[in-house]
Amino acid sequence: MKLSQSQVDANRRRILAAAACLFRQHGISGVSVNDVMKAAGMTHGGFYNHFKSKDDLVQASLGMPNDLLVDGCMSALDFSDLYLSRPHRDDVDHSCVFSSLGTELARGNARLRNDLTQNLRHFVAQMALPKSGDENTQPGIVGNADADAANDRETAIANVATLIGSVIMARIADDPQFSDDILAAGRKRLGLGSLDDAKTGITPASV
Repeated sequence: MKLSQSQVDANRRRILAAAACLFRQHGISGVSVNDVMKAAGMTHGGFYNHFKSKDDLVQASLGMPNDLLVDGCMSALDFSDLYLSRPHRDDVDHSCVFSSLGTELARGNARLRNDLTQNLRHFVAQMALPKSGDENTQPGIVGNADADAANDRETAIANVATLIGSVIMARIADDPQFSDDILAAGRKRLGLGSLDDAKTGITPASV
């Protein structure tokens, strides 16, 4: 029986969701196509109805830009508050692809790296722009939306590096207090409130 297009699309989404979680959990090299299909509740043979290869799957599941910032749904300040939080640090399965896979992405193929480079450019560009009227919403910048610093790309790059680096370091640390201290230091660097007051509720899963 031939599947409807809506069912085909739903199956593809299941595979992508399973792959995105597994890659974040175990790394790209630590996950096989069979692992992904098993997690999606489907047979191995069905994989090739949707993707040509594992590389194709990696590209599709990890190469998409972050919806929260790129689509302007959240200010840079609020996003940073959410990013440098215990829930984001602890929920590796649904976390930012850069902080969850880190240097492994640097060893990806040229196509994946090109897409991720564009995503990083989007990330930086969105962090540099205010999104709430006259208020400058980029962490680390004091002023209003008309100030030249509000579009300061260098500051935005430093802020993005602080976000990603802080979470990577916090996950590496096996001492819970030290891990919290790393997040708190990153928050202080960006002028955010205390770690205990960090925003929760949404995970920046597709930065």
